[in-house]
Amino acid sequence: MLNEQLEKNFEDLGLDINYVGKQRFINRDGSYNIKRIGTSARDLHLYQFLLSVPFYVFLLLLILTFFLLNICFGSLFYACGASAILGADTSGELPFFVNCFFLSIQTFTTVGYGTLSPNGIWANAVATLVSLSRLIYVAMSTGLVFARFSRPNARINFSRNILIRPTEEEKRFFMFRIVNARSSPIVDVEAQLVMTWIDEQAGVKRRKFKRLPLRINKISLFPLNWTINHVIDDSSPLHGITLKEMKQKSLEVLVVISGFDEALSKNIQIMHSYGANEILDGYNFKPMFETDKRGLVNLHLKKLNDIEAVVG
Repeated sequence: MLNEQLEKNFEDLGLDINYVGKQRFINRDGSYNIKRIGTSARDLHLYQFLLSVPFYVFLLLLILTFFLLNICFGSLFYACGASAILGADTSGELPFFVNCFFLSIQTFTTVGYGTLSPNGIWANAVATLVSLSRLIYVAMSTGLVFARFSRPNARINFSRNILIRPTEEEKRFFMFRIVNARSSPIVDVEAQLVMTWIDEQAGVKRRKFKRLPLRINKISLFPLNWTINHVIDDSSPLHGITLKEMKQKSLEVLVVISGFDEALSKNIQIMHSYGANEILDGYNFKPMFETDKRGLVNLHLKKLNDIEAVVG
């Protein structure tokens, strides 16, 4: 009974066997393909969102927040009346609200040109609020920028497809390859593969999981590309399964790559997945690197997805 329970836990791998949907568990970017319903406001982590969005989105949000804050503070200056701002343009060329907006920006950024200044108790109270808000805004934005740049952010590229390559020994290699897209060295790289599919017995559908043993699951150095191989033999979970059956069973291959980035001095972990429609039979990868006349090895990242048909 204990052995059966251990085997069940081994095959579950943290994913529910009752999920029989045809959508993949993990997207190509490594994120989970799960939508959470019923999340409360306190469960929405703005900090995590700001750390995970692309940098251009993060920068756009900072700029947008800056202008929205100053529009709000400019509205407060505007509510104080025309006499609340000394040095405001009275010629009529600029609306009074524009003067209020510029005064808010000058106060917020502590850049005072000596032209615009608050006048009266209410205008100075707004200026005090602007200065206090600036301290909070600068502290939060500085912390977020530092947190984004200090996060371990290795970049490992995966081949577009998994290939099935036949061999003369009547075995087939189930393989894909990865490459370190950055110059920072990664060592002790380890790969784990899990195959998941939908199995139907007596009209009941269940999702199953099986680890795919690799010929080499760990390498000490990762200077070039690494082709990760699983041998399809008599003991393989993929033995006797055709591509058509893989698509019918909604087969998905989950990949976990872990290693140590020397430049960041931190452990990294990257997830990826391949669907059945991304598996090609009868192909092999073309070489990605070559040696030039000087004896140096040139690694061509753009050749990651270059493949060729296997003759015979």
